[in-house]
Amino acid sequence: MKQSEKLPQPKHYRLLLFLQFAASAVFLFLGIHYLPLHYLLGLCLIFSMMIVLCSLMIFSRTSRFSRFMGRSLSLILSIVLIIGSAFITRSNNALINVTGAEKETVSVSIVVMNESSAQTLDDIKNGLIGYNASYDEDIIEDTCRAISKETGVSPNTDPYSQFGYLADGLYYGEADAIIFNEAYRPLFETSHEDFDSRTRVLKTFSLVSEEKLASSAVSDVTKDCFIAYISGIDARGEVTSKSRSDANMLVAVNPTTHQVLLLGIPRDYYVTIPAINAKDKLTHSGMYGINESIATLENLLDLQINYYVRINFSATVDIIDAMGGVDVNSPVAFTTLDGKYEIKQGMNHMDGNMALYFMRSRKMLAGGDNDRVSNQIRVIRAMLNKLMSFGTITNYNSILSAAETSVQTNMTSKELQKLIQMQLGDMPEWDIQNYQLSGTDLYTTEAYMQRGSRTYVMEPDMESVAYGKELLTKMLNNETISLDKME
Repeated sequence: MKQSEKLPQPKHYRLLLFLQFAASAVFLFLGIHYLPLHYLLGLCLIFSMMIVLCSLMIFSRTSRFSRFMGRSLSLILSIVLIIGSAFITRSNNALINVTGAEKETVSVSIVVMNESSAQTLDDIKNGLIGYNASYDEDIIEDTCRAISKETGVSPNTDPYSQFGYLADGLYYGEADAIIFNEAYRPLFETSHEDFDSRTRVLKTFSLVSEEKLASSAVSDVTKDCFIAYISGIDARGEVTSKSRSDANMLVAVNPTTHQVLLLGIPRDYYVTIPAINAKDKLTHSGMYGINESIATLENLLDLQINYYVRINFSATVDIIDAMGGVDVNSPVAFTTLDGKYEIKQGMNHMDGNMALYFMRSRKMLAGGDNDRVSNQIRVIRAMLNKLMSFGTITNYNSILSAAETSVQTNMTSKELQKLIQMQLGDMPEWDIQNYQLSGTDLYTTEAYMQRGSRTYVMEPDMESVAYGKELLTKMLNNETISLDKME
């Protein structure tokens, strides 16, 4: 071709450039929820320049190579932006599933002995089903109606006064099956340590609780200090299920001073539970729902809790694995529960399962439950440090996917999006402080759920409670706190 010869009008260029423009617009629109304004403006400028560049290359009248490169670049950019938009949409859906919780569920199981021939509800529809008449009568009635709907036969039921007697009825063949709220499963441990290994679940029903979850949201999570209750549960079924809270922590976040306070609270703290107006272990408050756990802690500390985050222990494993593991410092060397892992003194790189065993270990530590709470704080600190690092962006979608079915919070998706925007925009360095409430070992026969049985609890050290309240109050008043750093 001679230098002066002009190329003909390019074909299909309008469709290609429109695709690039549309992909850019959609990506920017979706990014509004997560990206700071200066990021959006910068991307808008870059996308505009790329559209102009691709147009000039496509409209070249002298070079076929320029036209080819223009079309190729435009197509590649469009594909990348479409993939990016799909990534943001998937992340947004996951965030919506995790946030804005308004209802809890109750997981109720029908359980038989391992050697039972029953495989379905139809196999026991003419048998006798035992239940504890002291708890959740309405829930048992709802479950019986669900059984009747599924089998076409109203179940024959037999009431028992205690969980120990209920298990005996199943063990000795008085009942073909038993019904109970999964939140109460641990109560069988007192009289029947082998309950989990000798029985199996025939069917679990998930019933929606009528109680609406409380919310005391702050005006702006990027300006106002707020307190969130983290409840770590080990429940069968959904993360929305009412269940014991095996890990309890208050997290005060001050976006103005860029400080975070982790306040650990022992699960066996012997406290008054408002719903029953009686004293019991803090962990048992969760059986009445997350509202009751919050009310119990508010009653103990005389402070308002704004949000909650409930995490199933399985989520800890999946989330830490999605993050690529965490580095946790242990002040002592020890072997975890069941001899599963050897923890060395000093820094340990942990995958999710190792971190879970580290957080659960208690009996092999000199400080018992106090040391277990300290280790839970160490893991949460490590997770927060990694989550707030820039490198986590590459694993953001994997982390959300891991959390989607195992994390529940009453914080809204918009509030979390604002926090993400703030972190990406300013990339502040957060100062994470920690403190844990302490207590003394005590055995009592007066704990409400296990009244009459000699039960271990932890009597709160009220001086540590008062100091914990003082620290939270300082955070709320925008005061900077300074504690001895945890090893």
